Amino acid sequence: MRMRWGVVTAVAVVAVAGACTTTRARDTREPAPRLAGTSATVSDGKTTFTVRTEQRTTVISAPGRSQQVIPGRYVLPVISADGTVGGLAPDGGTLALASAAHSSPSRFALLGTRLDRPATFVELTGQFSFDALSRTGSMLYLVQHLPPASSGRYSVRVYDVAQRVLRPEPIADKQNLVPIMSGYPMARVTSPSGTWVFTLYRSTEHPFIHALNVDDAFAVCLDLPRTARHNDAWQLTLGSDGATLHATHDDVATAVDVRQLLAGERR
Repeated sequence: MRMRWGVVTAVAVVAVAGACTTTRARDTREPAPRLAGTSATVSDGKTTFTVRTEQRTTVISAPGRSQQVIPGRYVLPVISADGTVGGLAPDGGTLALASAAHSSPSRFALLGTRLDRPATFVELTGQFSFDALSRTGSMLYLVQHLPPASSGRYSVRVYDVAQRVLRPEPIADKQNLVPIMSGYPMARVTSPSGTWVFTLYRSTEHPFIHALNVDDAFAVCLDLPRTARHNDAWQLTLGSDGATLHATHDDVATAVDVRQLLAGERR
């Protein structure tokens, strides 16, 4: 089957109102899985970390490094429905794990990837899941799931690791300043520098890409065209030029030019 293409630019898409705002209709389909199994791996391309969840502890190991055991049952977070595993900071220095329990309070563990110092534990009242880490691991981005259950309504929050505090203001689209969004994550890709994290969401109104700048803690929402069929067969890739996103659904591909976003990255 021949692929059909559409092209949009970040500037044009951002100007469309309602990109990541709350939808009126409720999407009753279950959200994407958020946790990996009791034994999973993640790699930065140089080192592969294995996280093994046991009955009352969690074991983290990597070739050539010490094995670290922490109390409690933690797992690597799964970011989206395509099975993307997260938890590793772009600079490779911090590993974030999520509690294996789906309950409040939400718990996370942050470890240095040399596995030679005590873990930092984070406990927050409410339903939170891992979203991303800043490049140096100094900021932990979390998705706060809002009631009613399975509504897909959420806000993106920032936990300051050094200050050990959850910042009061949610992350909002700079063009649309509405912090509550709705949708389920289908696929993810990160810019080469690690500054921008692009997550493709399915929603009842239209799909969109949530572009999160993890260095400066702000987001931009990029609308995608409506799709004829509402299934989860989504793919999101970054082109060889490093500046074009390709969102593909049912053999229909949309190219999103994000050069203007990437131009403002810190170096």
